[in-house]
Amino acid sequence: MHVLIIANAYPDQKSNLPGIFIEQQAIALKEKEIKIGVITVELKKLNKIVKQPFLAKSEETVYTREDIPVFKKSALNLTPFLHYFPKYYIPLNSLKLFEKYIEKYGKPQLIHAHFGLWSGYAAMKIHEKYKIPYIITEHTSYFVEKKYNGYELRAISKAYDKSSAIITVSSALKKEVIKNTHNKEVRIIPNMIDTSFFKPDYSVIKEDMIFSLGNLIKTKGQDILIKAFALIAPAIPSYKLVIGGDGPEKENLIELATQLAIQEKIIFPGNLTRIEIRNYLHKSKCFALPSKFETFGIVYMEAIACGVPVVATKCGGPEDFINQNNGILCETDNIEEIAHAMKSILMNLNSYNLTEMHSFVNRNYSKENISQMLVNLYQEKIKG
Repeated sequence: MHVLIIANAYPDQKSNLPGIFIEQQAIALKEKEIKIGVITVELKKLNKIVKQPFLAKSEETVYTREDIPVFKKSALNLTPFLHYFPKYYIPLNSLKLFEKYIEKYGKPQLIHAHFGLWSGYAAMKIHEKYKIPYIITEHTSYFVEKKYNGYELRAISKAYDKSSAIITVSSALKKEVIKNTHNKEVRIIPNMIDTSFFKPDYSVIKEDMIFSLGNLIKTKGQDILIKAFALIAPAIPSYKLVIGGDGPEKENLIELATQLAIQEKIIFPGNLTRIEIRNYLHKSKCFALPSKFETFGIVYMEAIACGVPVVATKCGGPEDFINQNNGILCETDNIEEIAHAMKSILMNLNSYNLTEMHSFVNRNYSKENISQMLVNLYQEKIKG
């Protein structure tokens, strides 16, 4: 079986972060003995260009990662000035990359696009010319956040309608996608978790620590978390709150901690490697992230896989997997409820079974199980 992935972003030698979850899925599929290739047209944000002027140069590269060939075109995103720029630039350059790819590796049997806008739209254009079936996995919370304009929604709907199937990563996202397509083939296939990497370490001595991880942006709710922690800090004086990640809200969050007189109890370690994330999870007694929107919530699942009970919010994704055996769900923006949930977990740690928590993730979200679900769908759509 030969499947080509189209992505808005994919890791390269300069950065391992953009599209990392797509790469992890691609690797898992390759391990199922599927021939995998990737094409990606990446539009760079203006703020990155200001910080790193060398990125302004448009470039096309071909490279291999984990024995997977990647054809990448990158350019400055002119959307702020030319509203229709992505609609023409991304499909046109995706088609050019596709033709270069098939010249070397042959025509794929199926295209798997990640995100309806604009990778899904590009897959549709390739389908129109080459009649190759395509499916789309939708990940974005933009539907819930209502960040798409009418022009973008029409493009997404068109790509959805002509696809062989649409995958969403949660039931909440499925409801939003259904509103924007006539296609009845909408299925839930969640993100995969590397349960061989994220697992309990029974040799590590737990510290008095609550861990959180995410981009430091308003929608992740770290300000709510800090306020909630401030409410329970006097009752748990030995505890620290570690907030991993970086972003535009960092200085505001530091200032908030200072205002609440708990700045010495909160640690901001910045962006963390995969190993560092696992180390923090192993040492923590609770993971908390009161997001406003999550289409899935991989970080919660990684915590559960490591045997760390979580405090999450009813923000879309977590409702599918948080239960009384692995954590507590709270209403978004409810500071008192989130504070009570963290304290409740810390006071009842013995009620959470680390081994059972990991087994739950392994049964339902391991890369072996999720990749097999994808393989089954691929086979079905290739047969027509």
